[in-house]
Amino acid sequence: MSNQPSGQKRGSFRVAAKISARFLPIEAITDTPISNETPVEHWIAGEINDLSIGGVRLTGPLEMGGDTLVALCFTPPSAFLDEMLVERDINEMSPFGMRIRTVQQREADFEEFEICGRILRVAVDSKKREFQYHIAFVDIPPRMEEELSRFVTLSQRYQLQQRNKYKN
Repeated sequence: MSNQPSGQKRGSFRVAAKISARFLPIEAITDTPISNETPVEHWIAGEINDLSIGGVRLTGPLEMGGDTLVALCFTPPSAFLDEMLVERDINEMSPFGMRIRTVQQREADFEEFEICGRILRVAVDSKKREFQYHIAFVDIPPRMEEELSRFVTLSQRYQLQQRNKYKN
């Protein structure tokens, strides 16, 4: 039996998204974290078209071959979280002692991601003069993996809520 989600060839769920990104081809992955201190003129603007815990599909203007290592910087959109309040139990002191109260809170905004990836496949759109890179993340720190998972899960939940809202 496969551990892959049903209906997908990938090892993790993905979500369709349009996210502005910056990327930079790198020669080798080092122990130094990716740095936003790299001069802005060296970063290349691109757009993420879908995202999963394992990688992204990125559109950009630079021709790069398969197996190229790239540094990616992007911040997933958080605006949809305004419509997704979650119930949380909080402990608070009352005149009668500790009690649990349920409150509705907004999820925290998503963090900026600085991730390395390897290009697995490249597709060319000659009409737009763009390249689509299918990139697998490399050595993701556990905290970033958790944040990616949170984005994918909440995005899917939001998309389902929107679809159900317009069905009824």
